[in-house]
Amino acid sequence: MIYRQLREKHPLHTDDRGVFELPELLSRAFREVLRLLEEARAEVRDEQTHMNKLELLASSSDPAQEPGEC
Repeated sequence: MIYRQLREKHPLHTDDRGVFELPELLSRAFREVLRLLEEARAEVRDEQTHMNKLELLASSSDPAQEPGEC
């Protein structure tokens, strides 16, 4: 999928000898993968923050345990 997106955004170019510019293509692909990983990491971080807030709310409103009881 990433390869297809890269080919659509950045078609393969050749130099004057007809040699594909692979270093540039690989560099673009690597930057795209890093960008996607950073987006995924941010989504996981946001989800973890949301879950932590829900757990905190659940534990602070627990009616089964009165303050001072063990």
